[in-house]
Amino acid sequence: MSRRSLLATGGIGTALALAGCLSDETDTDADSGDGESTEAAQTEAETDDEDDEDDEGEEYEEGEEETDEPDVEHALPFEDDFSTLELLHSESSEEGLGLDTENVDQFARLADADEPVDGSRVNRTTEDEEHIVYKFDDVIGGFRVETHYHPDQDGRVSVAVSETGAVWTNVIPKKDLYSEAHNDEDAPGHWWKNYEYVSEATGDDARYIRLTLSGDVDWSPQIGWVTVWGTDGSDVETDTPEGEGEEEGESEDEISFEDDLSSMDALHTSSDTDLLGFDTTNTIQFARPEDAAEPTDPSRLNRQTDDDAHAVYRISQDITGVRVEGHTSPDHPGDISISVSSNGADWTDVDVEKDVYSEAHDDEDEPGVWWENAEYTAENLDDGVRYIRITLSGDVDWTPQIGHVEIW
Repeated sequence: MSRRSLLATGGIGTALALAGCLSDETDTDADSGDGESTEAAQTEAETDDEDDEDDEGEEYEEGEEETDEPDVEHALPFEDDFSTLELLHSESSEEGLGLDTENVDQFARLADADEPVDGSRVNRTTEDEEHIVYKFDDVIGGFRVETHYHPDQDGRVSVAVSETGAVWTNVIPKKDLYSEAHNDEDAPGHWWKNYEYVSEATGDDARYIRLTLSGDVDWSPQIGWVTVWGTDGSDVETDTPEGEGEEEGESEDEISFEDDLSSMDALHTSSDTDLLGFDTTNTIQFARPEDAAEPTDPSRLNRQTDDDAHAVYRISQDITGVRVEGHTSPDHPGDISISVSSNGADWTDVDVEKDVYSEAHDDEDEPGVWWENAEYTAENLDDGVRYIRITLSGDVDWTPQIGHVEIW
């Protein structure tokens, strides 16, 4: 029964109760008491049409509130300067994103930009991994993202695309440092590193793009500008200005894909997500390599069963190598293996080089206590590889574990 029907029924029921009668007819010869009830009934009847109109309006307004507004589809080419968050798709993080408009001189823009600094950037309001999602009305041809990193804080910006918004393909963009961190407070970009990410390899028929922010602190990294274009790309200049990055002494042509395994968002849907989970306990036991930003690993992927379980990644362009940080208990070593595929159906095992960077030991104050920590690396993969599958196996579910994955 609708809200309107309930209101109408309630009004009639009240009038009948006051009249002391359950009949549909009104007694015009009733005494003063009944007259009062009749007056109430008449008043109710006189205002019924008006109430119906009001109720219809209320019902419409209420329905509008309960019905989600359709998500905006942006036309291509598209730009977002993050002066607002209203352009984001509903699949973006709801409460985990905010805008930073402070200290604008620290956030340099590209040399050919209209302004030398970026007045508003998106960052996280939590230390969790957060997503920025856009949807477009045509197929994406490529994108460019201006990102800002504080050099003292570990953080990442990763990119994925999708045809439907359900199955995501990770993208490895080119990365160029266009403004190095420096101490000149009168020049744009001091204290922060400013990078441009560019890619034209976005996968077949992708209409969604997802940018993921992660890191140790909520205020770094930040994203200041996003440009997305269609398959012709005719209106977009994608080349980095000549001399940018090189004159700073640190130009990076390629960036690898990284997953710190704090969530399963980067995994392909063919992964055994129902058999996998995360271990965030006893972090002192899980050492990271010497050159890592942190000495221990706060979150690792492991199995929730004794059966074999697969973690699968799909990349939009050919993969040449993969590195996995793995952790095994010497009492139950289990196995970490890697296989590759061009189509996600036919898999080939690859030779993996294992480098133990932290042996199991008994010093409870040192990272890696009681566990063996190693890098598993496969390089020079065959042409056409687009999928990486990491398989965890062993006689107990809590070992082995994997903590970081890097794909290039």
